[in-house]
Amino acid sequence: MFLPYVGEVVAGATLVQQALGLGATLGKIALGSDNATMNWIEGLVEATNPMNTRSEWSSIDYGNTGRNTTWTIENLLGMAGDVIGQLK
Repeated sequence: MFLPYVGEVVAGATLVQQALGLGATLGKIALGSDNATMNWIEGLVEATNPMNTRSEWSSIDYGNTGRNTTWTIENLLGMAGDVIGQLK
């Protein structure tokens, strides 16, 4: 975000993404939770979220998705990073 001209683009894209997420949430409140368009927008926001770093599939899972299983290399390394960050 500190690079010239790149920071503005990243900040703008993040703002648009967060606004879409808020709009989808408010739309689901107003139109009902089974609205296909709002669900699609919410899925798009979740898929493009840069803070969402866990993959859908991990080869260690043996059939389970990486987000739904605690015992994957990816999740264990993420938890270790979180713990080290908290201890710091």
